[in-house]
Amino acid sequence: MQRRTISLIFLLLFIVALYVLQNNAVIPLVKKIATSDLFLEKTEDAADFRTVMDDKTDLALGHCYTHLVQNEGAPKSSFVSDKDYSGWHLGGFMYMVKAQIEDDNAPLAKPKEMVCKIRLIGEDEYKFEDWEVWEFFFSE
Repeated sequence: MQRRTISLIFLLLFIVALYVLQNNAVIPLVKKIATSDLFLEKTEDAADFRTVMDDKTDLALGHCYTHLVQNEGAPKSSFVSDKDYSGWHLGGFMYMVKAQIEDDNAPLAKPKEMVCKIRLIGEDEYKFEDWEVWEFFFSE
């Protein structure tokens, strides 16, 4: 009985010590690291969260459409208007585009929607291989 009581006391002391260590050492260290610039990626491409339609988002839209045809099975008769889409600069050469996909073979069909998050990872922004699709959604 006495041994069990001592074990229980040591267990409770250990739990209290862990709690104190977490609150006084671990949590402040994590907060300090999280608020530092350690994980900040500095690039020349600043974020702009307003809807933008410019050369960069046009290229992102074109490469997202290429991904749609090559990897998502969209018919080659489908097209996306480069005048009627929404684009955003997310910073770090990452872009998000949202567009309506229409099909020449089914002009009366309801247009489908594509949302794509894409990042320029290479030097040549005109080459599809220099882009990486991060997220892609296509409504059937």
